[in-house]
Amino acid sequence: NAKMGAVGADNMPTGSIVQVVTTNTATQVADTTDGGSTDLMSVTITPTSASNKVMIMITGFFGQGNPNGAVQLVRDSTSIAEGTGSFGGASGYLAYDDQGGSQYTMESHAFHFVDTPNTTSATIYKIRTKSHSTCYFNRSRQDTSGRSSSTITAMEIQV
Repeated sequence: NAKMGAVGADNMPTGSIVQVVTTNTATQVADTTDGGSTDLMSVTITPTSASNKVMIMITGFFGQGNPNGAVQLVRDSTSIAEGTGSFGGASGYLAYDDQGGSQYTMESHAFHFVDTPNTTSATIYKIRTKSHSTCYFNRSRQDTSGRSSSTITAMEIQV
């Protein structure tokens, strides 16, 4: 280390991971508002360079019985990672559907998105849901077949 000196983030090669911030939540949600929107989890990262990218990785557990659900990835107040079309009259949602099986089970849904926030200020990434029926998060529909926890991770990538 004495011969190399400190390697600052600005001296790292392109593609290097500068920092990783992760949030895990075991909070259970049963949003019974038809068409309602609920914030599920968030992570805050402060990029070291405005030109760097931020990769968001999400693994969430949703209970059966919430067909035609959707999630939205938001940076501060801006919807990102948007799917095409609309969901429940709103744009900016990525739709998911139950894969079948018992209404008592949970299913894992995961996705990644690379963002360019263009800032060195603290940036909040959050995942929210919208459903045409009840949304179950980190629990099964009947809450009798276990519970889980979900994770959102932000990784700053050197450009």
